[in-house]
Amino acid sequence: MARNWTPKVVRDGLRDHPAVQAWLRAVPDAAPPKKMRRLRERNKTATYRFYGLGASETVIAKRSSAEPARYEQFLYEQIFPSLPVSQLQFHGGVADADGVHYWIFLEDAGRDKYKPQHPQYPRLGAEWLARFHVSTQGTECPAGVADFGPQYYLQEQLHPARADLAVGLKNPALDKEQRRLVAEVDTMLAGLENHWDELTGFCQRMPHSLFHGDFAAKNVRVGQDTAGQARLLPFDWETAGFGVPAADIALAGDLQAYANAVRPAWPQVGPADLEQLARVGRVFRVLASLHWFGQQLHAAWAHRGMRNLEIYRQRLATVLAELGWR
Repeated sequence: MARNWTPKVVRDGLRDHPAVQAWLRAVPDAAPPKKMRRLRERNKTATYRFYGLGASETVIAKRSSAEPARYEQFLYEQIFPSLPVSQLQFHGGVADADGVHYWIFLEDAGRDKYKPQHPQYPRLGAEWLARFHVSTQGTECPAGVADFGPQYYLQEQLHPARADLAVGLKNPALDKEQRRLVAEVDTMLAGLENHWDELTGFCQRMPHSLFHGDFAAKNVRVGQDTAGQARLLPFDWETAGFGVPAADIALAGDLQAYANAVRPAWPQVGPADLEQLARVGRVFRVLASLHWFGQQLHAAWAHRGMRNLEIYRQRLATVLAELGWR
């Protein structure tokens, strides 16, 4: 699907569009939308908003790689329905005609973005996360859910990131100062790895649960329920998994509200533990960023990404200092 292939708004010939064809296959009893808006369209991913679907009003159609999309469908269908948290309605999913991509169709979360600076949203987000974590607490990873414990971050994030940094050190596209930055980040990761047993031991003592993994403002909307109360609606669950929910706690916003909400279920987890979990979560998040960034260090245009690498260096330096590991 070529980028910008679809006009911004489509009213005519909708039945011929791949998104609408997929919708009618995924939800056979559904009517086609009366209007469609292109929200995002790239070669591998696309997102559209459908209008005029009766009581549902608007639906989001999302096309992405099959594996993460099917994983999201599994979570919406098999895990979320029994949980005591607000959530998007899942309408269905179906393979794309190319056999490589997959469509999922969700309730429209709306346009009111989660704003960390809002006077009420940080508490709302912290309490939602607390309910989600407590209600999914367990000692073993549920079948079908990704197991994202400390070993995952070590083997699938930290080690690949260091391998990419090693490539960057030899990349002729980088100048001396840029290679110095690459070397500094690698040294910091080596130091972090020296403390991994300590990090793992701490995580083993903490409660384990499902977690979102990227509870950032871009992945959360705030709606209203039938009583007019604020209703938090996270989406984009590809990074969700089971383990210590540190990555979510790092973005909880109001850590005191989170502590108050989990205390009845987790009385053994004190304020110092939550602060340490937030630090560990920041470690996990910067590792994910470095892993995502790493392939750029293989490219002839690697020098263009040095500003991002400096941002990640600063974040890593800050959290390592907070942990006393520098």
